[in-house]
Amino acid sequence: MDTSQLLPGQTVEIRLTGPVNPGSPVAVTANRVRLRMTQFTANVKAGSVAPPNFSVDTLSALFTRAGISSIHVQTWSNTDFEGVSGVTALAEGNTVSLRGLLFNNGALPPELIAKKVRKR
Repeated sequence: MDTSQLLPGQTVEIRLTGPVNPGSPVAVTANRVRLRMTQFTANVKAGSVAPPNFSVDTLSALFTRAGISSIHVQTWSNTDFEGVSGVTALAEGNTVSLRGLLFNNGALPPELIAKKVRKR
């Protein structure tokens, strides 16, 4: 992946190889961009629960200003559920806090590979 695949809301770690050039936007030269766990809170999207996956909407302005109205969430056997027994116990409109790796998915909604799902 290259930096053209990055999207708002992702958490990244960069290793700079030169000074930061101030401006808008800030310009940097780096030899590594590493995707890190992203955390956010949203609501379970109506009609989206299809174990082991679901989608969320009612996203923060960080996402919606970039044209992202929903995110598809993939869970797997190592996903840590807190306050809920699993995907089948989620209902439309439930507020969930999520942590995982967030990927650009082309023309489809972004994809979160969930490490943790916490029902609020």
